[in-house]
Amino acid sequence: SLGRPNKRFKTQDVPPGIPLRSLPVDQGVFVENNNLVDKVDDGTSVPSTILAELREISALHTLVPSSSPPTELLAKCLHCRESTFPLVTSGHPLSSSLYGAASLYVARSHALLGEFSKALRACDLALLRAGPEEWGPHFGPLEGYCAERVVYEVDGAWEPPPKPEALPELIGKPVPRFKMEELGPEKFEKKFLGKGPCVVTGVAPTWDLKELYSKHHGRVVPVEITPRSEASKGYLSPSWQRETMTFGNFLESYMSSSPSSSSSSSSSSGYLAQHPLHLQISSLPLPQPLLRYCIPSPLDVSAPPNCSLSTPHLGPILSTWLGADSTTPAHHDPYENWLCQMSGSKRARLHPYEGSARMKPMGGERCNTSSVPFPPFEEEEFWDVRLGAGEALYI
Repeated sequence: SLGRPNKRFKTQDVPPGIPLRSLPVDQGVFVENNNLVDKVDDGTSVPSTILAELREISALHTLVPSSSPPTELLAKCLHCRESTFPLVTSGHPLSSSLYGAASLYVARSHALLGEFSKALRACDLALLRAGPEEWGPHFGPLEGYCAERVVYEVDGAWEPPPKPEALPELIGKPVPRFKMEELGPEKFEKKFLGKGPCVVTGVAPTWDLKELYSKHHGRVVPVEITPRSEASKGYLSPSWQRETMTFGNFLESYMSSSPSSSSSSSSSSGYLAQHPLHLQISSLPLPQPLLRYCIPSPLDVSAPPNCSLSTPHLGPILSTWLGADSTTPAHHDPYENWLCQMSGSKRARLHPYEGSARMKPMGGERCNTSSVPFPPFEEEEFWDVRLGAGEALYI
């Protein structure tokens, strides 16, 4: 499912005159890998052969260009990465760090050979398996370098789904709207922060999906799949599952004006949901004025007791949702949000926090999700808003 055979990749060679050593890779990773054995807690065993391989390829990469041919260096890195697979499948506490480190060297080895599409694929698989939050900053410079040197040749032309001729009427309370220059940080923090919703227009950069399709067609992304008959249930559907596929295949199969005959979109719905795509594709434009508000603090409304979502985070928390006719079930997040519409439109319904008990939250990992079918609580007052591209809703 990672790509169709009729998709062809064309890459450019390393520009002449640029030393291979200049490939941008975080040197801090090399130091961490060389001292990895010192970071292993007592009682946690890591095979010495894996640590020895990591030290070897780390040393070879810090000395590039070296006496080791690039093809030989790639073979060593691939073997090291394969050696970490058993640790990943067994849930070893250091598996993500070991796999991520080995994958970084695999990606860099491909780049040294001018195989930029293979380097990007190695980056993508590493981030999906090892965790984009932890490894995104390490792969970012290398990903950006390689992405500029890959050209995807795509068979045919893709067109996004047409805009609906008519949208359902909003039936709830309207949400106040402001232009960013009219509102300003001080007025927003005084009037709305922690108090109530508002919409700010012209604050979020818009994404051109056709451009993203062309530039990032071969990137590997996670997609949530549900039967179309249960699309309104989202991740609550008993048939919900997650698959990996190329970004281009996702758009062609689930967000196309004319899905191919082999597409499964007629019977299922695909949703790229809650994925930090910006850590995977570093060139994506972000709503910079709002990032200051995306760092959780102790002042944020806490999650329900004994809920794992209460775990604190460091730095901004950003995720991407991309889909057509997709629904997110009614839920409550453990911190406040900015919902930024980068393309298309989305409708959101906000219910007052005081009505949380009537939401009948589920237990376990879904302790923040309502068990009441969507749309809930028609009898109570709620806010109703539709966002267009470039607009952001404060929740």
